[in-house]
Amino acid sequence: DAVEFLGRPDDAQVLYRIWLHKGQLGSKTEMMEASTESKLRLINDSADLSTFKVRAGANALCACLHMTQNLNVQLEDQLAATTTNGILLRYCLPGSWLESQRQSLITRPLFDAAAFGLVRVHHRSHQEYLAACWLKDLMQLECRYFELRQLIFATGAGNTLTIRPFMKSVAA
Repeated sequence: DAVEFLGRPDDAQVLYRIWLHKGQLGSKTEMMEASTESKLRLINDSADLSTFKVRAGANALCACLHMTQNLNVQLEDQLAATTTNGILLRYCLPGSWLESQRQSLITRPLFDAAAFGLVRVHHRSHQEYLAACWLKDLMQLECRYFELRQLIFATGAGNTLTIRPFMKSVAA
């Protein structure tokens, strides 16, 4: 399944580095992680963002997109009055993010410009993977079981739990 990681010319270099390092491509998770790290890395970043903050921001942004079942991120507040095609970037990022840091995050190769001040995650598989990483982080931070359960499952008749259809791709 490595072909799905070859959407851009730089993607082949990522797979090549994995091959050189390990002598094989590894699991799909390993390829996705390497591809994600490569797409989040930015040379000449003046926004003073740590690798940890970049990853936490990407995880949160992708989780926000996934949970709202939205594809687009709006970059500016004034767009909210003219379009409902996206969620505001500043509402998706945890903690305190400066405008320059938000701009630095979305200019990384993980994201593509859509149109009219909107940005999208380059590939749905990256969005789902990072949303799943966000859920995993919540579990590691000991988020309460009840809260996690409400994110992933719906309660049906007779108090049976069923996975929310849009969560199937990230819950595992």
